[in-house]
Amino acid sequence: MPSPSGAVGRSGGGTICGVDGAVFDAARGDEARLVLDRHSRDGIGVADELDGEFAVACFDAHSRRLVLARDPFGVRPLFYTIHDGVCYFASEVKAILEALPVTPDVNEAAVNDVLSFGYVPHPETMFAGVFAVRPGSALEIGDGIREHVYWRYGFGGEAAALPADAVTPAQGRDERGRQFMEILASAVEKRAPGGSRRGSYLSGGVDSTAVCVMLSRQEGVDAPAISIGFDEAEFDELPDAEEAARHLGLRHFSERVHASDVTPQLLEELVRMCDAPFEDTSAIPTGAAARLAAKHVDVVLTGDGPDQLLGGSRRHAVALRQARSRRPLATLLRRSGFRHAVRRLPVAAATNGLASRIIRKLYRDSLTIAQRTSEPRIAPLLVQRELYSDGFQRTTRQLPPWRNILPVMERASDRHPLEQCLHYDVHFYLQDCLIPKVERACSARGLECRLPFLDRGLTAFASALPLSDRIDGKSQKDILRRSLRPALPEGFLDRGKRGFAIPRDEWLGGSLKEFVLDTLTSRRSLERGYFSTRGLRALLERYYGQGVRYYGASGGLLVTLVTLELWHRSFMDRK
Repeated sequence: MPSPSGAVGRSGGGTICGVDGAVFDAARGDEARLVLDRHSRDGIGVADELDGEFAVACFDAHSRRLVLARDPFGVRPLFYTIHDGVCYFASEVKAILEALPVTPDVNEAAVNDVLSFGYVPHPETMFAGVFAVRPGSALEIGDGIREHVYWRYGFGGEAAALPADAVTPAQGRDERGRQFMEILASAVEKRAPGGSRRGSYLSGGVDSTAVCVMLSRQEGVDAPAISIGFDEAEFDELPDAEEAARHLGLRHFSERVHASDVTPQLLEELVRMCDAPFEDTSAIPTGAAARLAAKHVDVVLTGDGPDQLLGGSRRHAVALRQARSRRPLATLLRRSGFRHAVRRLPVAAATNGLASRIIRKLYRDSLTIAQRTSEPRIAPLLVQRELYSDGFQRTTRQLPPWRNILPVMERASDRHPLEQCLHYDVHFYLQDCLIPKVERACSARGLECRLPFLDRGLTAFASALPLSDRIDGKSQKDILRRSLRPALPEGFLDRGKRGFAIPRDEWLGGSLKEFVLDTLTSRRSLERGYFSTRGLRALLERYYGQGVRYYGASGGLLVTLVTLELWHRSFMDRK
């Protein structure tokens, strides 16, 4: 199999090993030897002592056992399948496809997953029988498959114990902030492979700026910072990034993504790179950032993670506010089972009429905060009824999109509603959407990404923080903001959050409009059997005719539908 993939094969004896990205005290050249030593001692527990972002494969030819292990948050991808008694594994699904004698079928349940969430929750993939090794786990594959979970994110130190030499968040507010920044500094420092040129992404937001603060202190004023902007002023954060880089004395490299850069060919390339459809079109500027960074550095640090660990999105603030308020009508709706009734009513849920808006509002109120976390958001359930064909609706009822989510959410069932939201975001949105977007864009450019906010010590520390350190009034990610404030210009942290927003609707309504319509209404698309032709045409009419954006005809749903069709053409139509 082509690198970086591998398949179990025959060997005269001994153990063979592959390792990607683990953080060791020893030089990079000794990583495989250290992993082999630990594998011979610990077997499937080989991952327990590894740190950083890694994927490991060890095959013992004597026992005929293969161990596949992945870092705690799944930054380094690792996939596998069993075909005719042989295990095929790789860091990309497309490498497995090249080695298999036949292309796997479509995982139809995953089609509904990606239309529900914008990604496929692990361990499944878009391909039937091809799975991801779960983050924080190791698989031993021999006569059967045995899974060893060596690390799991939780709250209050219950499921994610602090390392023995780590500080604890038991002190006062200011002391917790100081400790948080000390652990972050350590996390940045140890993500410095020997001999590599190191830099950081800098969006102008709080998270990437915090990484740049640490990088400037460790590397000095010559550390590179990489930024991407847009021509559309309301989406462009380059001025903020330039101000931060200037204040910190960093070398700043920047480019803008122009509307003319966003072509059908680019979408096809992204689908091929991801091995899957996607909704998150920030993959476009992420790819541009990786291309720019690869010109200047070998390793790029990213600011991913604080939103999911500390409550940085608007959803988190709303969840906290609603958890603290008494809403008699919502309580009554939940107890009455209203949500089950609405799913059976013949309502035009995707229209913009008053009755439809009222029904949607009552439906949302009938869900608990925890239920909302796993509620389909790209094509909401009420929209799926209109969009999906009868046959595809039967498939989705048999294999609902939350089948892999609910067992994980059960582990946080006794936690505060805000923590339940964060639990979902850490385990699925972060691991299955945000991290793959960054990692694959970097890998495609020969660039290594490292995520200091996902350091095991830092995430364990964050998991035990009180709610007020996450959201304090209107201050979200409060412990990070207040600890970072002395290092930045006055007022820099008080600007509104944009979160790498992109001019998606402008692109879809401009240069991509004809391509979107032609692709989704093509004979190939309509004959796949997923959608009602009437429902799909109604959705397109609402988006381009009536201007409905948020519910039922959003830009996110259109991107997901288009990339789903491109995925079929790239991977399935060539079988």
